[in-house]
Amino acid sequence: MAHIGQTLAQRADFHFGDRTLTLDRVPWPGLTAAEGLAWIDRGYADWCAGLDSADDTLLSRRSQGPPGTLDGSYPFADVILHINREVIHHGAEVALLRDLYRSRKQ
Repeated sequence: MAHIGQTLAQRADFHFGDRTLTLDRVPWPGLTAAEGLAWIDRGYADWCAGLDSADDTLLSRRSQGPPGTLDGSYPFADVILHINREVIHHGAEVALLRDLYRSRKQ
């Protein structure tokens, strides 16, 4: 969950915000699941709001993502696809762990 929230928050900040949310400045959520979910929801809302404002020029230009990412090697449209895959991939892992926890024998 932390990776999903961090990915969405950083990409929203670097592509649509003030580009200051480096890994050492990420405001990691507290210790509860509710805080983690709220953090993911905020990152998702910011990411979606930015994408809603994107035009064809933005989609075709080289990305300017966070330091340490390969975003700048690809057009922004490819970065969008990558972020979607990351959220789906890691979200599925969270769902699997929830299912396994729920079905465990006590």
